[in-house]
Amino acid sequence: MRPGAGILHQTSKLARQLRLPALLPALLPALLLSLLLWPPLLHAQSNNDSFTDHRVRVGLKLFRALLSADLKLREKTDTSGAVPVILVHINSEDDIREYQALLDDYLREINGLPLRIDIRTLEQILQPGSDKPAAIFIAQKLNDAELSALIEQSINQGVILFSPFEGDVEKGVLAGISVQAAVRPLLNIGTMNQSRLSIKSFYLKAARQYE
Repeated sequence: MRPGAGILHQTSKLARQLRLPALLPALLPALLLSLLLWPPLLHAQSNNDSFTDHRVRVGLKLFRALLSADLKLREKTDTSGAVPVILVHINSEDDIREYQALLDDYLREINGLPLRIDIRTLEQILQPGSDKPAAIFIAQKLNDAELSALIEQSINQGVILFSPFEGDVEKGVLAGISVQAAVRPLLNIGTMNQSRLSIKSFYLKAARQYE
């Protein structure tokens, strides 16, 4: 099999599962090439703010795919019938609003369900009695204590937790980004099982699994 063919096959399958426009399969080779070129670029920019911003933007797209792969998504709607999603931060709400707008563009609906995308501080999320979302996207880097508290709550509540930041999946976050020969989803299998989450097989096959 030629280099990248396996990844291209999985990407094509992912596109079909997500019901992306018919033109997209023809563009997949170019998209794949861009993915293959991203890892060295990411490493080269690792000391710049643009590096963090780029990872977050790539992460938002993978987050969409993960939500679409949740087999129990229809059971997680709020009283209005929308899927509640939270972008979490510590002290950068103004910066996070740009990501909220991007995510709203990517996720006007998922699997036929409307989404409600809110911004919350970590303190608000961890408050006893706070509303339980379907999924949380970590939009600002958390320290170990903050991350540990959020991981524990997300596992106990069965909430999807995604982080675009390097090392977070290895610490217990459900999903993130793998940057190796290509950019792929990264999935913590232990956390998935503890959270009692059911993820579609196409995402499991496309992701690099951490156990």
